[in-house]
Amino acid sequence: MIASLEGIIAEKNGPRLTLEVNGVGYEISMTPQATQAARVGERCKIYTVHVVREDSQELFGFLEPGTRALFKTLINISGVGPRTALQVLALGSADEVMTAIDAGDVTRLSSAPGVGAKTAQKIILELRGKLVQPEGMAADTDVLEALVGLGYTRNDVTKTLRDLPASTIGTEDRLRAALKLLGKH
Repeated sequence: MIASLEGIIAEKNGPRLTLEVNGVGYEISMTPQATQAARVGERCKIYTVHVVREDSQELFGFLEPGTRALFKTLINISGVGPRTALQVLALGSADEVMTAIDAGDVTRLSSAPGVGAKTAQKIILELRGKLVQPEGMAADTDVLEALVGLGYTRNDVTKTLRDLPASTIGTEDRLRAALKLLGKH
């Protein structure tokens, strides 16, 4: 299994790029946003998922490990293959996609090419409320769980925590500040 590669970006071709690692070029499929962010000639680390099938082998790449983790979660859903999962991830950041799933936003998910309403509903059914917190919010897990326990939706709490000033630190202070913001809405 190839978990990550670090090397020089040799070329870009649509949603794929070639990463040269010690003289070996690896062709990697990525979201259009990730491919655009990559610059030919620059050194880059790409987190990968190696998909092996009877008739093919393919590498799918991501700039952050959190996006790779969401991709792996999506392809474990029956009927959602790697191409479909990549299209879903092309809708925005991993955090935005997780928010859409938690909010039950069928319209947003089905706006990805090749993702119909039934597939979007299946993704929501399988993953709603089960996704791991985005990496940046790992410290807010206690605050999130406390507020969800008080009856606020996970989606509302996630948005509120994102809006808190970075200077608000500590579980108790973040909880108080989040309650004030939630109370205003």
